[in-house]
Amino acid sequence: MAGRPRGRNRRRFSTVWLVLLAVTLALIAAACFKASEQSDSGKGPATEHRDQASSPAVNNQGAPSAAGSQAGPSAGTGRDGSSQPAAGGGAAAKPSPGRPATTGGSGKIAVVIDDFGYDGSVIDGFAGLPAPVTFAVLPYKPYSQRAAQAAAAAGKPVMLHLPMQSLSGSDQESTTIGDGMSDSEIRQAVIRAIQAVPGVSGVNNHQGSAATANSRVMRAVMSVLRDRGLFFVDSRTSSDSVAYDVARGYGVPAGENAMFLDNTNDSGYVSGRLGKAAELAQKQGTIIVIGHARPATLRALREMIPRLQGEGIVFVPASAAVR
Repeated sequence: MAGRPRGRNRRRFSTVWLVLLAVTLALIAAACFKASEQSDSGKGPATEHRDQASSPAVNNQGAPSAAGSQAGPSAGTGRDGSSQPAAGGGAAAKPSPGRPATTGGSGKIAVVIDDFGYDGSVIDGFAGLPAPVTFAVLPYKPYSQRAAQAAAAAGKPVMLHLPMQSLSGSDQESTTIGDGMSDSEIRQAVIRAIQAVPGVSGVNNHQGSAATANSRVMRAVMSVLRDRGLFFVDSRTSSDSVAYDVARGYGVPAGENAMFLDNTNDSGYVSGRLGKAAELAQKQGTIIVIGHARPATLRALREMIPRLQGEGIVFVPASAAVR
C-alpha cells in the first residue's frame, strides 16, 4: 500500500510532461508556418526594411539624406529646382551642385542707412550700391538735401530720420521731438521736418529711447504720418518702445529694426553682421536692419550685397518690409 501513491505521482508527472511537450511542439510548428506565410506573401517587417532602403534615406529630422536623393522634385526641392524646406518642418534637402547652399531658403532684407546729412563723402557710394538701400536723412543738416537728391536720382528710397528725445538727453536740439512739447508742437515739428527732406516715403527715429517709450508723444507723431500716408520704422533704441504698437493702432504701416549692423566701426564686423542678418532673414522671411552712413559700412555692403544675392537673399526697400 505504501508504494501505490509513489507510482500514482510518477504517472501524473509523466502526463504533465507529455502535455507540455505537445504544447511546445505545437507552438514551434505554428511559428514556422507563420514565418513561411510572411515570406511567401511579401509582407511583414523584413519587407518594410527593404521598402525603406529603396526610398530616400531619412534622418531623424525628416529630411532626405544625400545618399538617398533621387532625380526630380522631392521634399527638399521645388519644381523649379530651387532649394526648399523639407516637409514637416525638417531640414532642407542638400542643394544640387552648382546651386548656392542656404540654411532655409531665400529671405528678404531691407537695409536702412541712418544719419545722412552730416557727411557728403559717402553719399555717392551708397547711392551706387546694387540694391535698394533706404536713405534715412536727418533734417536741417549740411548735406541733407544732397543726400535726398542723390538717392532719388539713383532710384533709392528716402526716409526722414527724425530726431527724438533720448534717455541721456545728449545731443538734443530745438527740433528734437520730446515729452517737453505739447501735442500741437510735436505735430508742427514733425511736419516741418518732413518738408525739409524732399521725397520721403517714411520715417524712422534718430535716437529716441525716451520719446518712443512715451505713448502720448508717439500718438502725436503717428497722427501726422497717418494723414500724410507715410510708414514708420521703429529703430528700437529702447526695449520699452511703444512706437510700433501706436503706429499700428493709428493705421500707419510699421516695422521694427531687427539688428544694428555697425555698432563697431569696422568693415569686417559689419560683414559678419550682414551674414547673421541673412541667416535671420532665411528664418523669418523679411527683416529690417540698420546701418550708418560711414565708409566701413559702405565697404562691407559693397562686398556682401553681391555675395548674399548669389545665395538667394533679396534686398528690398524699407517700404516693402512694413505692414
